Amino acid sequence: MGKKKSKLSSKVTYDADDIMLPDDEHVLGRVERLVGGDRLLVSLPGGRERTVRIPGKFRGQVLFRSNSYVLLREVMPGSDETLDVVYRYRWEELDHLRERGLLEEWE
Repeated sequence: MGKKKSKLSSKVTYDADDIMLPDDEHVLGRVERLVGGDRLLVSLPGGRERTVRIPGKFRGQVLFRSNSYVLLREVMPGSDETLDVVYRYRWEELDHLRERGLLEEWE
């Protein structure tokens, strides 16, 4: 029998400079609920809600729950109708977003 391989630490360290922040091309949103398939219902700043698409690279690999925060990108520039998930923020990264005042609308 072989040796058991030790599990890697589940704690992920991050640098505050490496966190993806919303800019002109991206918008921050909060997941309200899972719609089904590859869709999420997300609340956006200004009280709007949109159904967004989960790209294939996230399906089955990244877990989306209610009240998780995501970074979204417009599929067609200038069109606010179709949005894709670009990044899901980890709970540790939300503290940095709170310090910058980006989550005040939802809290």
